[in-house]
Amino acid sequence: MALRVLQITDSHLTAKPGSKLYGVDTAHALKNIVSAVKQLHPSPNVIIATGDLAEDGSKEAYTRLRKLLAELNIPVYVLPGNHDDLSQMHSSFNSNGFFCTSNASIADWGFIFVNSQVVGHSHGYVSTTGLNELKKNISDLDGKPILVALHHTPTHVCPSFGCQLKNARAFTDLLNKSPNIKGVIAGHTHNASEVNAGTHVQFTTPSTFAHASHAHLGESVDHDDFWDSHSLDGSLQGFRILDLLPDGVIKSEVHWLNK
Repeated sequence: MALRVLQITDSHLTAKPGSKLYGVDTAHALKNIVSAVKQLHPSPNVIIATGDLAEDGSKEAYTRLRKLLAELNIPVYVLPGNHDDLSQMHSSFNSNGFFCTSNASIADWGFIFVNSQVVGHSHGYVSTTGLNELKKNISDLDGKPILVALHHTPTHVCPSFGCQLKNARAFTDLLNKSPNIKGVIAGHTHNASEVNAGTHVQFTTPSTFAHASHAHLGESVDHDDFWDSHSLDGSLQGFRILDLLPDGVIKSEVHWLNK
């Protein structure tokens, strides 16, 4: 029987109800996602929220997020993005079905949650400590197929430095040493992609707040200028469903709202 995982990402909730980010009420957008998830059959068994949960890393924003996701009555695992405050996340998400941790074992699968945050910067990097912790978690979950989650994707969805996981090659090479690693899920880019990375598949997932389009190499734009090389569509949101089979196979589909 498949273990069904819901991935949401980049909700960018604000501290104050009714406030908008680039014209979007991010809490209202997440509420629409929750309503769509309630219509899924079968329902997800687990939720993984892959960072940028809050726009400002505030306790108030995380409290709003908890209230919205609690409606689903599904265990929620969270990890930090570049906009988050990890210490506040540990305070806000370690009780009553919410978890801020580095690994979990659920049914036939193992899960590893990686911190790729570089405080004060948009780009990501998995520190030496983080890579060593990743190795240990892979060892501890030996015998199970593993799904790895982090905020910054190791795929090159976008050439802009702020969209990159700086040590993506080292990260992916480490994962490819373990046949147990079956998939990687990430956010940050606010769009959907699926890349075969050797022994596993790497996914990015749309934001619950706004979809982003990225300029490609060769286009006559300044890739270090976000608004010159990106555009946001606040009318388009989404989430990803991953059905994890006991033999390590992953079946995945992006669900779009308003598309």
